[in-house]
Amino acid sequence: MQFTKSQKNYIPINRIQNRLYLDIESTIDKTPVEVTLIKYSGEVICDQIIKPHDEFFNKLNQKAHVGLTDKILLNSGKLNWFEMERILSNLFPSYIVVAWNLEFEKDFFSDRLDSAFSTQCEMKRFANYYQDYNPFYEDYNWKSLKFAAEHFGIEVNGSYHRSHTDAELLRQISIRLDKELFHQRLGMNNPTYDFNKLIKVSSENKLNG
Repeated sequence: MQFTKSQKNYIPINRIQNRLYLDIESTIDKTPVEVTLIKYSGEVICDQIIKPHDEFFNKLNQKAHVGLTDKILLNSGKLNWFEMERILSNLFPSYIVVAWNLEFEKDFFSDRLDSAFSTQCEMKRFANYYQDYNPFYEDYNWKSLKFAAEHFGIEVNGSYHRSHTDAELLRQISIRLDKELFHQRLGMNNPTYDFNKLIKVSSENKLNG
């Protein structure tokens, strides 16, 4: 089901916890070969290898795709992208879909992710946080997912450019950005308190009050 913009105003949604972190891996010609979708909690709700169309395997120099060989794609890919897109689009209406390079991910969807409650580009959000200004473009430079992970000291479990690894990194970077941007708004770039403990104590005081 796809909601209109006016209907979305009346949908109760938690803009933090109702996030889905999306990563799609593809070939140079943007044939999708792998997709992962992770909830804010860390629960993986989709982690699939995509079976490309038959013509794909007739191309020259198509031996490996982000570490996935033709054999893996043929034997492990159960759904083609047309089928997978329909499944994903049915999941999106009550979620904010978060991607690192949002415009890149939108190109894989016929509705450009309009089925989602809303979308969020973490690459642009990190650029606004990091503030590496480029006078030529009169804007902040965009950074890679790897750069952001290293900046925050986030450990990598797996290989970059595999959808599960990148989606999990995206989730952790996004959560870290929430905290860092909150501190920036308060003018506290180097906070000396435990943010999570402060929230917990505040909640307990309200219950006991």
